[in-house]
Amino acid sequence: MLSLNNERWNNLTHAYGRASDIPNLLKKLAHNLDTESRKKVWTELRSSLCDVSGIYTASYAALPHIVTLAAMQPARERLEYIAFTGMVEAFRHRKEAQPIPPDLESDYRAALKQASSLILECLKGGWDERGYKILLGALATVRGEPRLGSTIMGLQ
Repeated sequence: MLSLNNERWNNLTHAYGRASDIPNLLKKLAHNLDTESRKKVWTELRSSLCDVSGIYTASYAALPHIVTLAAMQPARERLEYIAFTGMVEAFRHRKEAQPIPPDLESDYRAALKQASSLILECLKGGWDERGYKILLGALATVRGEPRLGSTIMGLQ
């Protein structure tokens, strides 16, 4: 996983340019923030890394960190992390998506595998329709069915 202190972040991009701000946002998200602060950080991360126009090289570097953060949460608190993971992987298969930089690919793929296990663990609990759509769509996506996952999550 790309260290949050690695200068490589300066060469990665997100929706607004260079991704040098992403490590700081990930560090903030890892701390026990109050609900409002956490929501603000999460919104900034998501809008930078995964939006309607696509994903970016920094999305691939950030995803292993997001999955690691998801693993540290109780199953009921993982939904937004899992939704992000499913969206990034679904958008990766769009023709306009930037390819995974070779130096980030093995960590990215390992994170998808870990996300699959986390999703299966979450499915043991009861969810509402929205929760099941996110979990089942993300599961399909991280397991190699991005079109099906996108359909289930309502991304198409």
